[in-house]
Amino acid sequence: MFDNYLFGLGQGLAAGLAVCVLIGCLIRTGRRESPYPLLLGAGVAVLGSLGAGFALEFGTRSPGLTFEAAEVLGGLLAIAAAAAAARLVLRMTHGELGAARRGLFAAGVLLVGREGVESARFAWSAVRSAIDPDGSAAPLALLLLGAATAVGLCLPALRAVRRLPAARCMPWTAGLLAMAAAGMLGSGVRRLQEARLLPGASDKAYDLGSALPPDSWYGTLLTAIVGVPADPTFVQFSVWALCLVPALVLPGAPVGFGRSAGGEEKTTDEKADSGEKAAHARPAGPDPDAVGRPGGAGTGTGADGDRLCDGPRGAGRGAGRDGG
Repeated sequence: MFDNYLFGLGQGLAAGLAVCVLIGCLIRTGRRESPYPLLLGAGVAVLGSLGAGFALEFGTRSPGLTFEAAEVLGGLLAIAAAAAAARLVLRMTHGELGAARRGLFAAGVLLVGREGVESARFAWSAVRSAIDPDGSAAPLALLLLGAATAVGLCLPALRAVRRLPAARCMPWTAGLLAMAAAGMLGSGVRRLQEARLLPGASDKAYDLGSALPPDSWYGTLLTAIVGVPADPTFVQFSVWALCLVPALVLPGAPVGFGRSAGGEEKTTDEKADSGEKAAHARPAGPDPDAVGRPGGAGTGTGADGDRLCDGPRGAGRGAGRDGG
């Protein structure tokens, strides 16, 4: 019975943390209208998942999904969600997150919908048990309690991101999103292994199941945050590490806990563009109104301007003496 609570908690955290972190970053950086495409995508994913889950659970003609088909579908959706999250990370490092409306909508759909069909079918199964005269409402109540707990844990994350200094908000949010993307990619690979499309499903990188049982609240919480279970396969852990570690550790990586390389390049480009515009706006020759006026020629001032003006005057005096 406790598994229903853990299922609601884990699925809620897996979808809610990334969405809340993105919303907090968008609001903190002054893009208060930008979360709407993200929320719209999340809403579309919820409604679509509920509809698909209802059809699979209550449809009289629906044969349902086999285990392999469900794993393939979940794996492909997880990989697509990881790609969408990675694209948002790259946009964040270039300061273009607020303008990526389509990307935010797609991220909302994939972040919430990658486990949506499975979660919705589990929820409708609990509803069936609750409305069955011989069933019980306890599974549905525990599932909703787990989802409510996940919401209660995601809201502090949103508030924490909003309190970050503006200069640190983008890099830290990009780092958290990179961790989520790595976990999604590893989860997708693991599910494809379970469906026997990829080899190595039985080759474990390590097994911490005795210390972090998957049926414990802290094991579920850690897996949802870090993105790696207590017993990952070698391929899953390798993919997770190769996706996350370079993004956070290597110098010049797109994600860093400081000013990103992309931000520096953008600042330099903006300065260069402003300098070029100023150069084009300034006349190439001396200002006709300033010729002969003490203080400089054109826009020059100070000693440089005096030297420019004294040059022609000195040349004129020299020519007068020679002529005399």
